[in-house]
Amino acid sequence: MGSFEFTPEVIAVLGGAIISLAFSYIPGTESKWAQLAPQYKRLIMAGIMLIVTAVAFGLLCWGVIESSIVCDRAGLFQVIYIYIMAIVANQSVYSISKRETAKVILPTLHEYDPEE
Repeated sequence: MGSFEFTPEVIAVLGGAIISLAFSYIPGTESKWAQLAPQYKRLIMAGIMLIVTAVAFGLLCWGVIESSIVCDRAGLFQVIYIYIMAIVANQSVYSISKRETAKVILPTLHEYDPEE
């Protein structure tokens, strides 16, 4: 069986998916998260992943962490690409994860009035 390599792309995709699942399922966050409008949810997720990506790139450039990404202009474009992949993974997982169930409102029967 072949080996699996944790590339920056794989880590970003997994991170995006994990963040989405965390906000959907962790007690305490799920109820607050469910109350937010969809556009705010997307902005918050994108913002969290942008912060994580920027911090990781900064740590890479300062030599704190090692990666195959080089700290130059080409590396910055690679990080932007990875960020977009993380957003795609995040929103994909969100679209198939836990949803609130719709309330079913049964119709009521009333007497027919032809003058209505």
